[in-house]
Amino acid sequence: MEISYNNEFKGKGHHCATFLIRCMDFRFHKALEENMEQILGESSCAFDSPGVGGGGSKSIIDEESRRVVFSALNIAMEKHGVNRVVIADHIDCGAYGGSGKFANEDEEEKFHVEKLKEAKRVLEVDYKNLEIVLIYQSWNSIKTI
Repeated sequence: MEISYNNEFKGKGHHCATFLIRCMDFRFHKALEENMEQILGESSCAFDSPGVGGGGSKSIIDEESRRVVFSALNIAMEKHGVNRVVIADHIDCGAYGGSGKFANEDEEEKFHVEKLKEAKRVLEVDYKNLEIVLIYQSWNSIKTI
């Protein structure tokens, strides 16, 4: 089988300003990808993304996965000119025990906001010049923190 398609980036260079750190959980990819332009306020938004298990914040807070994420980020900065990192967490993240760990959605969101802020602090130690955007996805909304 062969599938033909038109690659919108052919002949347009190799620059990508944004590096998205998100969970590998398929349930949240489509909504996030379809709304990145609105989230970042840009009319065209390409991004690199390693899609690490454990969500955006956990993959930075955890030392083992941080090495993988930072390695990918370094390549993206060098090869694609990345200067912005988006860290995205989502509701019902299994790496943090899922929604059942929390009394309600507000408590769960508050927990993720704290984890996102912690991840930002960790990232800022090694990457002082990057713009960092924090995102939390519930089942029906995406919020910037």
